[in-house]
Parts: sequence; structure tokens; C-alpha cells
Amino acid sequence: MNKMKKENTKKLIKIVGIIILIGALFAFLFFEIISKDYNENDLYDNQLSQNNVFEDFTYDEYDDHIIITTYNGHDETVTIPQNISEKPVLSVADSAFYGNTDLREIHFPDGLLRIGHQAFIGCSNLEYVYIPDSVVDIGEASFWGCKNIKKIYACDRILDEISFSNED
Repeated sequence: MNKMKKENTKKLIKIVGIIILIGALFAFLFFEIISKDYNENDLYDNQLSQNNVFEDFTYDEYDDHIIITTYNGHDETVTIPQNISEKPVLSVADSAFYGNTDLREIHFPDGLLRIGHQAFIGCSNLEYVYIPDSVVDIGEASFWGCKNIKKIYACDRILDEISFSNED
């Protein structure tokens, strides 16, 4: 009886060891995937079409994502769509909202990775900006000339990266 108990204990220890090993392997793979370095150039691989239109947005379509290139509307509050044609919007291109003085509030979708260089340059009436934690790259001078910003809703990591000026 005692011998059988020892054998069962050894089997149990082996099973627990295997489970821990498998768990460690999955944890390693998971962290390897999420810690993969973001590379802005990857966003521009495999372009399918450009200058497509969805509502007031012009966008470029890639194999597995969308990049908003221009906003052509005059709304005071704009929400970037999370998906277009069932593909995630991953970036707002450089100068996409250049000089839009109608814009007062901008909402970015969860999953967005990049806000381009000077994306909102000269949007002098912009007051409120909502940036999700998914954003990993905010371009240089992205909010330059946005002299009326009252509040940017974002985590500290993102706030440290934002480039803007309240000067004319």
C-alpha cells in the first residue's frame, strides 16, 4: 500500500512538472508575441489600394489593415473608425487632419498603433483628444499649433510622447 502511494506521488509530481513546463512555454510564447518591437515600416508592406473613401475619410488598404490618410469632413467631433472593410485601422497618416479648424474633439479607436507626424498640425480649435493605450508611436509635432487643447485623455506613457505647441 505504501509502495503504491509512493508511485502515485511520483506520477503526480511528473504530471505537475509537465503542466508547469507547458505553462512556462506558453507564457514565453505569449510574451514573445506581445513584446515584438513595433516597426513603423511594417505598416506600409503589402499595399492593396490607395485613396479609398469611407464616409469623410480617405484611406489606404493593406493586406491586413487600413491607414487613414486624410479627413475631408467638417465635423467638430470625429471618431476614427476601428475597422473599415472588416480590417483594423492601425494608423492615422502624417498630416491627415492638417489645418482642420472645424475639429474640436478627436477619438481614436482601440487597436490604433500610430498617429503620424504633424497629423493634427494647425488644428487650432482642437480641445479634447482621446488616445487609447494601444498607441505605440506618436509622430513628431503631431499636435503642433493646437493652441486650444484643454484635455488629452491617455496613459502617462503616451502623454510623455506627445509633441505639440500652444504657439501660433
